[in-house]
This record gives sequence, C-alpha cells and structure tokens, in this order.
Amino acid sequence: MAFVLDWQKRLGYKTDPFVDLPQGKTADFFVDREAERAALNLFVVKQSRFGLLQGSQSSGKTTLLRWVEEQLRGGQVRALLLDGSVGYDAFLDATISATLNPLEKRLLKPQAKVVKAAREDFLIHRIADKQFIILVDNAQGLEKESKALLKRILASCAGAQLIFAVERALKEHEEYGEDALGLTLEEMDNDALIALLRQRIALVGGDGTYPFDEEACKRLIATSKRNPRKLLVLAREQAIEISVKGPPPRRASKTAPSEKAVRIGKATKAKGHGDDQEETDELQSGKRRWLSFRFVKDEDDPVIRLAGDEEQEEKQAGAVAKDAEHAKGGGRTRKAADRPRKEPEAGASEVEDILQFIMEEIEANEKRKQR
Repeated sequence: MAFVLDWQKRLGYKTDPFVDLPQGKTADFFVDREAERAALNLFVVKQSRFGLLQGSQSSGKTTLLRWVEEQLRGGQVRALLLDGSVGYDAFLDATISATLNPLEKRLLKPQAKVVKAAREDFLIHRIADKQFIILVDNAQGLEKESKALLKRILASCAGAQLIFAVERALKEHEEYGEDALGLTLEEMDNDALIALLRQRIALVGGDGTYPFDEEACKRLIATSKRNPRKLLVLAREQAIEISVKGPPPRRASKTAPSEKAVRIGKATKAKGHGDDQEETDELQSGKRRWLSFRFVKDEDDPVIRLAGDEEQEEKQAGAVAKDAEHAKGGGRTRKAADRPRKEPEAGASEVEDILQFIMEEIEANEKRKQR
C-alpha cells in the first residue's frame, strides 16, 4: 500500500471541493435558491430599507449575503458585508473600511487621521449621500453600540438599506422598521443536496459525485441531517478515507441524476457558469494573467482611457504574424508554449484596483473641465 498525502489528486480533484467558503465566484456554487435570490434582488431594486434573512445555522445565509455583495461589487449600489458577532470597535472599523476605495485603503488611509470619538461622524459624513446596502451576518450577536450605530445610519442616510441574517426574528428587530424582505430559508431536499455535491466536485475537475455512489450520498445526507455545512464536512472526511484505502473504479460514481438535479444543472449552465470554469480553475491554481497598463488619450476623443487588453492582443497578433513569416523562410514556428512568459508580480490585483480608481478620477475631472 502506497502512502497517500495528496488525497485530492488521487480522486481526480484539482483542489478540495468540500471547503466551507471556496474561492471563486459564489454564484458558481449555487444549485438552488432561485426564489431567495430573486427576493434579494427585488429588495435592492425597490430600495427597501430593512429586511430579515432567517434560517437555521448552516442553512446558507452567509453564502446568500456573499452573493449579494459580489453581484453589487463595482456597481452604482455599494454593498458592505459585515460580521455582527464582533465587538463594537471592530464592527465600526470594518464598516468604515468597507466604504474606502482601493487608493484610500492602501495609501491615503483617511480614517487614521480621525480621533476615536469622531469615527461615527466620519462614517456618516462619507456615506450620507450615497446608495448602499449593509449586509450583517450573525446579526443576533450585535452589541448594543453596534445596533445604535446601524439605527443612526438608517435615520441619517436616505440611500441606506439594511439586511440582517438571523436564526429567527425578534421583537427588537421592529425598531429598525418593517421587514420588507421576510425571507426564510427552507431545508434543502435530497435532490438539491446531491446536486450541491455534484456541483462542488465538477468545479474541481471531478466526475459526478465520485467517489460517492447514490446510496453513499443518501447516507451522508441522512447523517448530516440535511445541514449543507455538515454534509460538506462529512463528505470531506469520507473522501479522504476512501482515497487512503483505495478509491473505487470510476464507473461506480456514475449515478443517474434525478429530474430535479438535471433541471438545477441546466439552470446553472444557462446562467453561463460553465463558461467561468476556466477562470475558476485559474483562480484556484493560484495563476493570474499578467496585465500591463498605459493611459492613452486620442486627439479626437477627450476622454482618457486605460490601455491594457487591446494592446496585449495586438502584440500577440504581431507575434503570431512574425512566427508565420519566420516559417515561410524555413524557420520553425514557435508554439505558444515555447514563448517566454513573464510571471505576474505580487500585488498585481491591488495595483489594478488603484490604477482603475485613478483612471476614473482623471476621466471625471476631464469631463468637468469640458462643462
């Protein structure tokens, strides 16, 4: 018997599919909750003020809040995802940090210049005229001062929206206003939970629910008592045990999905999640595409823009043409794998965020000058 360390590789996985909060797009890991996501969408669009997202522990409240934050990222409505289980000072710091742009977070740090007693006023001043939604996970753990801060934000900021993720509604929640969301997460059935396993495994290059057959999946679901988080923990433990003892033949994992599982899979594919597989794999493997930036301004176009992907594509097309010319002269055309590739430097994404912010500020300034 060989000693096993990389259990994922032995099962054909690129990485661990059973982690609680996986990397990549949260939408890729949904297999259901269509009605709940639509309700959250309507809450934001209607600019409702306060809402409750109820559900038992590990029912998926955190994942839904992460989905809302990701969907609104970079849009006209800002989403602030916060943890209500931390103390007031940490909660206030996290709220302020969520309002900062990349340049302020990395370089300017305006919050550091504010005395402790004036931090709430600083926060209110920054967000008073903006449209944003505060998503509070574990809201049942909010301290008295944190609750007072949120009430002050709702009273002072006309564009503020607030959603609490809680296990159950309490009388004190009425102090924030009417519950315009009224959303309770129901228990997921067997088909949805099997589809959850199938989706997780597929995203890391696995096959169906391998190494679990249909009966094994049902046993896992029964043992977890339909708790998605516990199901993933149990699946991980058993997958490791199976990989060490010797994984079963691949054909054993090819179970026929139920009608609902097929419907869920089709809905996921229709949303374009399959198209994102390459990007998800790239993020999980730690690889990142090299980006170069240059500010350009055409004579006929007064708006400054950021040159990046188009310039890279032109360079690549030029390299291909050069290789073709070289081949005509009797030389060997280089394959893409033969060409030297410049590795990305650390912190490239942070630089990209800051440069994008600077570009937007310059463009806005140019427009103001033209008025």
